[in-house]
Amino acid sequence: SRKGGGTVVIEANSPLTFRTRENKDSNQLVVDIPNSRLPDRLKRPYITKDFNQQISSINAYQDSGSTTARVVIQFRVATRATVTQSGKRLLVFPVGPVNAGNKDRVLDDSAEIDTIARVAAAEGSPTDPRILPDSSTELGDASRFFGRPISIEVRDTSVRDVIQLIAEQSGANIVLAGGVDGNISLKLKQIPWDQALLIVMKSQGLGYVRQGSVLRISPLKNLRDESEAARQILEAQRAAEPLKVKIIPVSYAKVADLVDRVKPFLTKTRGEAVADIRTSSIIITDTPEIIERVSGLIRSLDTPPLQVLIEGKVVEAREGFTRSFGVNWGASGAQTSLGGGRSINNNLQIASANVNTPNVSYQVRLGTFDIFGDLDANLALAESENLAKVVSAPRVSALNNEPAVIEQTLSTFINKQTIVAGVATNSFEKLDTKLQLAVTPQVTGEGNVIMDLTILREFVSGVPTGTAPAPIESRNAKTKVMVRNGETAVIGGVYQSDVIESEAGVPYLRNLPI
Repeated sequence: SRKGGGTVVIEANSPLTFRTRENKDSNQLVVDIPNSRLPDRLKRPYITKDFNQQISSINAYQDSGSTTARVVIQFRVATRATVTQSGKRLLVFPVGPVNAGNKDRVLDDSAEIDTIARVAAAEGSPTDPRILPDSSTELGDASRFFGRPISIEVRDTSVRDVIQLIAEQSGANIVLAGGVDGNISLKLKQIPWDQALLIVMKSQGLGYVRQGSVLRISPLKNLRDESEAARQILEAQRAAEPLKVKIIPVSYAKVADLVDRVKPFLTKTRGEAVADIRTSSIIITDTPEIIERVSGLIRSLDTPPLQVLIEGKVVEAREGFTRSFGVNWGASGAQTSLGGGRSINNNLQIASANVNTPNVSYQVRLGTFDIFGDLDANLALAESENLAKVVSAPRVSALNNEPAVIEQTLSTFINKQTIVAGVATNSFEKLDTKLQLAVTPQVTGEGNVIMDLTILREFVSGVPTGTAPAPIESRNAKTKVMVRNGETAVIGGVYQSDVIESEAGVPYLRNLPI
């Protein structure tokens, strides 16, 4: 119970039922607890009149053979009392007027604070860090509470007494500051005690500050004034603190960028950060505490950037269909004697120009000559399908979030003729074609690489005609892809079918019918 004996706590080994009745003539409150057994060591009167408060004595007894235990609480004067149940406990709390001596001692406004004693609580302990955060000058609408359930029913009762009752039931250490006054009526059944306390504080415009295991409750205006005063004191202390200078070397980041990032963390009126580009350092002027904090920030930001090696493969596949025709002329026959031991070899082969070895050949006999032998011709027919690949593989290394470009340019000069006043002038015009890979990589936390890619390939696709230059074709892809480290992504392609027909043979003879 409270140090003055103001609250009576009746505790059982299981949840209990009870009945109460008041004896106004003798200023007594009788609490009957049926189906219970009172230990012999508790069957005696407790005299509390020397404590100078409402309760003068407590007498607990149980008649022989009875199953009802009885507790009689004797008050000094006519007093209203509240009996609440919390789990296995009954709490009897006097809410009537108190005498002058007790009022000066309990929750003394002139001293501004008075600590309310604790009652042990098995669960929902007030030391639980989840119950009532460290400070709250503005009470929000919390949705979760962790205190032990309690029940309270009072009518037009002092806020101080209600908070005292919550402290008794929860076991919390509560300090009440001056200005906590007013009356309140409420009826709460089995709700967490921290929720009940917040309800009372919000209804009366109160706030709290938690310092360790102690809750200090005060009007919100006072707490705001205290917070502002503490801030001004802290600023005055910082203003009087001597300044120091520290030079912090920077290895990887840009010095100017780091200076912009650390300036918001410096003291507004006294702190300064200067970038020294030549030595790649930052000069910090501020208090030792701020310098230490900014130094840690710079160490966290000045880290080696990630580097990515990117290789792009540009593959162009052409399917070409070619057909060639040709005639191989020849003659064969026995040797012809000319006399004098001389003769003519009648075997003669004449190969047509630019005729490859035929895949299919046909023998055609054209005629017979007595001198030259048999004249014949081999008609060569060739047909094939060739698959050609043009592969370009640009490769470039880039830092994380930094653009990189690699480019190869091929220059072609073409003859250009200009006629002015009947005079022809020849000049050369430069025609550039290029292969370009532009990429900006971004390395994710999971090790993937996001790339903004631009791939361009230009090439000459023909020959100049007249005054027109040679046509230039290009293949261009621009996209954003994500790949894993070491993997390859196919970003797209264009299919183009070119058919080329050519004919080769001996002039005039190639048109002879077969």
